[in-house]
Amino acid sequence: GPLSDLLVDEGHEAEAMAAVQTERLNGRAKVVVRIKPLSAEPGEGASGEPCERLLTGWNCERATVDFNVKGRQQQFAFPSQVVAPDMTQETMFEAVFPELIEGFVAGHDVNFLAFGQTGSGKTHTVFGPPRSLAEAARLASPASTGGDILRPEHGLFLRAALRILEAIKSQEAQGSARYLLMGSMVELHMENMLDLLNNKATVLLDSDNHLLGAEQRALETPHDIVQLAAAVVARTTNATLMNDVSSRSHCVTVLTLAKHDLGSRTARFSRFNFVDMMGSERAKGQNSAHDPTKNNKTHQSGWEGIYANYTLLHLSEVVRKVLDAKKKKKTPDQSLLSGFQTMFLTRLLASSLTGSGLTTMVLTLSQAPRSGNESYHSMNYGETIALLRTRAAPEPSRPFEALVSQTRKGLEASTAALEATTVDKYRTLRRTEILACQSLLAMLERL
Repeated sequence: GPLSDLLVDEGHEAEAMAAVQTERLNGRAKVVVRIKPLSAEPGEGASGEPCERLLTGWNCERATVDFNVKGRQQQFAFPSQVVAPDMTQETMFEAVFPELIEGFVAGHDVNFLAFGQTGSGKTHTVFGPPRSLAEAARLASPASTGGDILRPEHGLFLRAALRILEAIKSQEAQGSARYLLMGSMVELHMENMLDLLNNKATVLLDSDNHLLGAEQRALETPHDIVQLAAAVVARTTNATLMNDVSSRSHCVTVLTLAKHDLGSRTARFSRFNFVDMMGSERAKGQNSAHDPTKNNKTHQSGWEGIYANYTLLHLSEVVRKVLDAKKKKKTPDQSLLSGFQTMFLTRLLASSLTGSGLTTMVLTLSQAPRSGNESYHSMNYGETIALLRTRAAPEPSRPFEALVSQTRKGLEASTAALEATTVDKYRTLRRTEILACQSLLAMLERL
């Protein structure tokens, strides 16, 4: 076939390998189901009153999950993997991440999402137990290796970032390219995007749905990576009836990889979004996250729950519209694309929704009897996400010198525009443009 023909021509070896990889990465968005150990359920969670929908079993080999729904058995067979409660963080990482990391280093944008009801183990999966990263950052030194830092309880983000650093150092040793890995972390709290690396300063998104004005830190050593990961302790949390340390925001950690190909004199950027979503919450009833006798609109935590549910509902609606457009073999029109712009979460995940990025979701399920309804609804949500098709396409390379020149001109233009206006909102926009240009120039200079 055409791919094997390319492989014969040594001059096109890199192009052929990239084509083979892209062909392999195409397919449905992957949804991995992780079952929370029953022993980890707080309080009376493991022995609460059963719901009308109950998680009754799972099969890791066949990747199926079984429910009893009002006395009838129902099986979900959409997961790409089902992770048993006793699987370690390391084993889960090795089962899910190598392909994502390979794609990221090769220039693909990657989106990794953690979804589930509040208290089902999302943040534990992504980052590890509360404060474990802060302790690791305190003990680490600039000379620390990944082996010095990693502990069995540490989550997928730290493991992935350390593996990525190893991969790009290995690539650089070949002498054909230089790489720069940068990291940012923000939270989406009540539709305010706040910088967790910079005292919760306000962050915006640019026209390409990339963070604008967020602090970016160079990740050159394992010590740098653990310091970035530890910033998650600044995320907004509060106690609810379901979780003593409940995340009250969506947390988005972005790794940006810049590559300077010394042979072709081009630059390429790829981004890896780690999205730890705030959990869906029930406002009333047996499994309520809050006092069911109080109106959720009268207290902050209640409003946060309403916001989380609304953003997650909006995401699922946008996904359904995308699927409907593709089913009718239509290119998403402007009305559909404008739906992405409604909320920060869907804008950040645009490449997942339109299918140009690699997408994997970890769906965390509680097996506690009282959480049966929430676990069932989570599976329905995951089934919708699993219908998304990905057409893997690496980010395009751009002539290095031309990009430097263009960015400098943009900086000059934004600086002049800032000086020419006295309108506050435009001055704010120009300042963020200046920050973006300065950040890009700093990255290019380091390359």
